[in-house]
Amino acid sequence: MAAVYRYDIENIKPLMGELTEAQIEIFHKTRLAFDEGKITKGLFLDFIYDAFTGPIKPTDVPIEQFEELLRENDEAIVPQLGTTSRVLSSLVVEATRRIANGEVVKDRIVVDVPSAVRIHNPSLFKKVPLMLRTLIKINKRAKRVQETLKDI
Repeated sequence: MAAVYRYDIENIKPLMGELTEAQIEIFHKTRLAFDEGKITKGLFLDFIYDAFTGPIKPTDVPIEQFEELLRENDEAIVPQLGTTSRVLSSLVVEATRRIANGEVVKDRIVVDVPSAVRIHNPSLFKKVPLMLRTLIKINKRAKRVQETLKDI
């Protein structure tokens, strides 16, 4: 997913208000705690996920990512594949080209590569329980982050 924020054509807050001054300050404190070894890399990444996942709709997340998050323990880091970087780069380059040419672009550009190449995509009935189980796990990790931040 690529989110396009057009600061050049409208007066909007950073990340459409998803990122506040308070969050930036908390990020700096959390980053310092990570750099000083007070929190683990997994906990630091949980903080990042919790703070910056606002624009991502659960229905846009590939089912494989839910399965991976559920399979891993709380300190696991889900790796990004080279495919992700390449697809995102192509979306950014195309959106930038269109903006430079004065063309209109979507606010959110979503490409689910696994769904595009699979013969049979999972039904909503299979995806919803995974989304709910993943949400429970992510919320648990977010609470752990919040508890840790109280001590920083």
